[in-house]
Amino acid sequence: MATLYRNVNGKQLEKYLAILPGVQYELDSQCIDIGARAEHNLQQAEVRTGEAHIELLNGGNKNRDRYVVLVDSNVTNAESLQSNSALSIEFGREAYVDENGVEHGGMDGLAVLTNAAHLPKKAHAKSKKPKIRSRPKRGDRGRFA
Repeated sequence: MATLYRNVNGKQLEKYLAILPGVQYELDSQCIDIGARAEHNLQQAEVRTGEAHIELLNGGNKNRDRYVVLVDSNVTNAESLQSNSALSIEFGREAYVDENGVEHGGMDGLAVLTNAAHLPKKAHAKSKKPKIRSRPKRGDRGRFA
């Protein structure tokens, strides 16, 4: 019978596997591939060049984690000099309606990172309507048919 050890060389099995050179190489490779596809998607979407770009980052955690980040340093709000529109680029935003009833600023998200990583898009939340359940019909003697 096989024995499964929770620790290898004093480390948890998952952490031991994460620091193996082959695993680290594959993480780097996947990060670079996703970053290249994301940069291509961003250029295809014709987002203003120089304002939005893709960055590849090594995480803390003894550099076991890798991140592909969409960064946009476009200053769109006069109140905030550190405005970041990356969230709106990726997921979109709802339009606001002015006092005349005209909508402004609404857009669908470009899903630059989602498509680059081949992740499924999440559906927008839909309002839930309660189901109306009808009672079973009764027969001629008061029993269920």
